[in-house]
Amino acid sequence: MNIQYIVAECRPSTDEDGYADVVINDETYIFTSIEPVESIKEAILLTIDISRINPDHKHIVLHHESLQKLLNGIHGQELNE
Repeated sequence: MNIQYIVAECRPSTDEDGYADVVINDETYIFTSIEPVESIKEAILLTIDISRINPDHKHIVLHHESLQKLLNGIHGQELNE
């Protein structure tokens, strides 16, 4: 499998959760699934399914290089573009 993208499904977090994996437009979410896919077409089809099955959930699609940029940032490397 040649992983190019990941699709993360996120549900709204609650006070009982006590944390958030990601904040989108000042709303907090927790990852419920992370799926590796080979193409943007597969990613889009998966996001359509997420929206249809769980309309209150959000989704994030990241290219593997974008994910690497985030990981580099965690390790203190600045993004120079």
